[in-house]
Amino acid sequence: MIGSGPYKFVPGEFVPGQRSVYLKNTDYVPRSEPANVLAGGKIAHIDRVEWRSLDPTTATAALITGEVDFLQSVGVDVIPVLKKEKSVQVVEYDPEGLTNIVRFNVLHPPFNNKRLRQIVLEAMDQDDVN
Repeated sequence: MIGSGPYKFVPGEFVPGQRSVYLKNTDYVPRSEPANVLAGGKIAHIDRVEWRSLDPTTATAALITGEVDFLQSVGVDVIPVLKKEKSVQVVEYDPEGLTNIVRFNVLHPPFNNKRLRQIVLEAMDQDDVN
């Protein structure tokens, strides 16, 4: 991992499955056009970013106690709990939601059987998973 332009990855603080740390890249010069999703000039507004991997229960508790500042997503069952917390703001950032993908492991039973995979796909209704 080399970072993401305005930030540099800190290998000495990397803990697989737990934490990735990025520091502001003082050598980075952003492009002149405004940021637009993955394109354009990116400006680092903070000096340090820590990406932490937490199970949902620990992540919720860490947010409530102020140990973490932001959760990218939470389960729908956690939203009512978080909305009751005065120290937490719940925001629907992406009203489009997530893209769901189903991929069968075709190397092992039962999905190594092509006909079974076809039956499962025929039984699925796209409207049910939207």
